[in-house]
Amino acid sequence: MLERISAFCLLAGPALLFWFQGGNHSSVGWFGAATLGLGIAIWLLSKSIGGPNISLPRIPLICGGIALAIGLLGVLQPPDPIADPFVALHQAALKERWPSTGLAFSPFAWWSICALGWISALAGIDLLKRHPQWIQPAASTLVLSVCGFALIATHHGGAVEWMFLSEPAFSGHPFGGFFHYSLAAALFNLCWPVALALALHTGMDALATSSLRQWLFCLCFSAVSGFLFVTIFILTNRAAQVAAALGMAVFSLMLLLRLRSYFDDRKNWPVLPGFMGQKKVGNLLGGLTLLAVGWIAFHLSDRSFQWGSLEVPPPTRLLEPLPDRGDFLVPSESPHSHLPFFPRRLSWATAATMLPDAGFLGFGPGAWSYRYSDYTGDTMMLSFPLHIHFVYNDSLRYLVEWGWIGGLAWIVFWLWVLARGGRHALKSALNGKVWTRLQWIQMGAWTGLVTCLIHGLVDFPLQSPGVFLAAMLMAVLATVRPSSKSCRETKSGLT
Repeated sequence: MLERISAFCLLAGPALLFWFQGGNHSSVGWFGAATLGLGIAIWLLSKSIGGPNISLPRIPLICGGIALAIGLLGVLQPPDPIADPFVALHQAALKERWPSTGLAFSPFAWWSICALGWISALAGIDLLKRHPQWIQPAASTLVLSVCGFALIATHHGGAVEWMFLSEPAFSGHPFGGFFHYSLAAALFNLCWPVALALALHTGMDALATSSLRQWLFCLCFSAVSGFLFVTIFILTNRAAQVAAALGMAVFSLMLLLRLRSYFDDRKNWPVLPGFMGQKKVGNLLGGLTLLAVGWIAFHLSDRSFQWGSLEVPPPTRLLEPLPDRGDFLVPSESPHSHLPFFPRRLSWATAATMLPDAGFLGFGPGAWSYRYSDYTGDTMMLSFPLHIHFVYNDSLRYLVEWGWIGGLAWIVFWLWVLARGGRHALKSALNGKVWTRLQWIQMGAWTGLVTCLIHGLVDFPLQSPGVFLAAMLMAVLATVRPSSKSCRETKSGLT
């Protein structure tokens, strides 16, 4: 009973928390504590009164523990005040205008969200390993919740129109806590592959059993997946669209690898026309998919990652106040401001100049907004609202705020998730047996994480509490391996 309550709290938090980012960050704090905090407490209580022993993978346990310990040291040290009074006034005005961004400015609040997400992920791995029948409800709840969020976003034309409202109108809107379409896109990118995986699995069941119920489920999840994928291209930025396209290519490649296993076996798949061998068809389709992935990656790198001779101007004292409304920015005087994606390049270059001073322990969680103005004098960098809140690269943010040790620990954690989830997906793809529902969900969750982390190379998805916790839940779904005993007990529910 205790484990059921714990699982409900731990799975409800990531599935619903992003709805509470509108208005002010206190709603995120209390909802996170009421769901994840309560779920963790009940999970630990169930272990202390004689529950099964905890079995956790070592790499995420060690990496998360190191990162959070170093982050706590940064939280315990009060942040240095902003040296330039005009920059301080500008940021104060932005906080007042965008109250929901307070979480980005609170070191302890952001560290707490990271700690809750990490511990809840470990608890989720422990629970789902022994209760795999809870995996589908967790995946379905998150997907349907994000779909409802996407419907509201579509109705209101995306987050862009809500970025510049006056405080009273802005603070009560459920989309307010995102204040940028890129964060909503990260949610859609995380969830459409899982919805597609659920649709394909139920569709195969429908073909085998002619069950009307299975057909309805298939149509439902197909519509959800298609809607989320199309919404990315309607409401979001180019980086999210490229990530979605790469995710579709990865998903297609995994399916093609699975088809090749059927081709090799020639037992579970109809014979193709004789003018081409079945293996040749699989090789051709797989090769074309790899070429598509390579072309998209090359196109993205050619447009986004050429830093050229971009240099960050040294910090200087402003001679006059910056605009205080947050919806204007002062143009950059850099001779490279005409380059594509210049704001991203400027953010990367500024973060790179901070790395030597960040050292092993970093500036502390959430310290970017307090410290970056000491390392640049570019007026666009100092006045652009998104620069004040975020680094346009999640890995650089980790290294700047959590230090070389803590930042590397976070990066290793996400690489471990990709490697372990990818190994499961590849093993399933090359297995000629019929996939279980768990294998479909794991492939979808892994694909969603691939899109999110690719997106994080040029944007800031993991710097939002809602997206971060949803990604943690996807990490659990992609990496959990149910015990053999639990698989035997729930075999009928997973196939």
